[in-house]
Parts: sequence; structure tokens; C-alpha cells
Amino acid sequence: MSIQTKISFWVKPLPRIIEPLKPAIQVKRKREPTPEPEPEPEQPEEESETEAEPLPQRRKGNYHENGKMRLMYKPAQSWNWGTPQEFFDNIEEHFGKFTLDACASKHYHMCDKYYTKEDDSLKKKWCNHRVWINPPFGNMLSKFIPKSLYEINREVDPAKIVVMLIPVRTDTYWFHDHILEKASEIWFVKQRLTFNKFTDDGVIEKGKYQSPLSFMIVVFEKHEGECKIRHVSNKGLLFT
Repeated sequence: MSIQTKISFWVKPLPRIIEPLKPAIQVKRKREPTPEPEPEPEQPEEESETEAEPLPQRRKGNYHENGKMRLMYKPAQSWNWGTPQEFFDNIEEHFGKFTLDACASKHYHMCDKYYTKEDDSLKKKWCNHRVWINPPFGNMLSKFIPKSLYEINREVDPAKIVVMLIPVRTDTYWFHDHILEKASEIWFVKQRLTFNKFTDDGVIEKGKYQSPLSFMIVVFEKHEGECKIRHVSNKGLLFT
């Protein structure tokens, strides 16, 4: 028997087998979908006499809340944070004795001559002084940096040197326009700094408050050439 004969033997009976099944197939295709059950009407919530519990406070961090960015830390805009004495002594040993603390308190100052918040050193002259500044870390930074440059470049009796202890903020305009372009040296502090806190009554708490920020020493003085980059320990010791 040839191949064509075998195929025709099996194919020819198929129409007779499929024809009786067509009505059942069509009925099955036209079956309507089962209707979904109607949702039950919502019952109004009964008002509770007890007050709702407050939401737990979220950890501080860089996240959006009500369309605003929250900071990971609150800038220390207080004047009641003192430079660690050991750190200052080692910095002073390298640069020489400072003669003016431009951001100080009557209870805590690094030099014999100093200006407090009430004195407003931004309005004072720093003529012929070797100036140390540990300013508040808020908006005051953008005021003290231009002031330092002005006093160094004053035509009559300019300041001899200005050394600042400030946070590292490379995303700010004053870092790029004033410090990186015009400072003579930048010392990046390795490890965290621990500050001394003092109250308005003169009570000093030493070495209890470690800052979450990174810090740098910025040096302003008349110089030629590019800014030098160095590294210093959190004790004020220069890495060679």
C-alpha cells in the first residue's frame, strides 16, 4: 500500500466524526461569563472615644517628608562648642602662637584676646593678629570665610594668618570659590573630633560629644602657588 493510500484511509473519515460535535463546540464557546458578585456597601466607621496613638518617630536620615528633604544632622549653630585643647595645642605648635580667637565665649576661649557672639567679630578688625576660628557650623560659615579672606588681603595692617576649623562641605560654593581657589593649605582631619560643650553658666563637659561630621583645617595667608592638601589626626598631629 502506497503512502498516499494510507493517508487517505485515515483522513477521509474525519469529517464524519467532527460534524456531530460542532453544535456542542459552538455552545461551549458562546457560554456567558458568570457575573461577579456585587460588593457589599461599606459600613460607616464608629467614632472612637479614645485618641489615636501617635505614629512612631522615624530615625533621622536623608529622606523626603512632605516633599522636603530632611538633614541627617542638625547643624551646630550654637557658640557653646569648644575646640579640644589637645587638638588646638598641636595645631598651635605647628603654626605658632595665635593671638585672637574670633569665635569664642567668655567661659571658653583659646587665646587671651577673643571675641564673643555679643562682640560680633564680623564687624571687628583683625589687624596684625594670628587668628584662630572655630565658628558655628550653620549659615555663619558663609560669612566667616569671606571675612577671613578680607582680613588677610586688607591693604592696611592685614591679619598675618587665619586658621579655621570647619566641616568638610565640598558641595558648597564657598568651598570651591573661596577655599579651594584661595586658601594656602587644607588639612583634612582623619577620624572623628570630640568637642567640649559648655553652658552659659560656665560648666564645661569635656570630651563627651563626638561630632558625626568630617572636618578640615583651612589656612588663609598670603602665598603663591596652588593650595596644599595635607592630612592631620584627630589629635592635631600632621601626617608627613
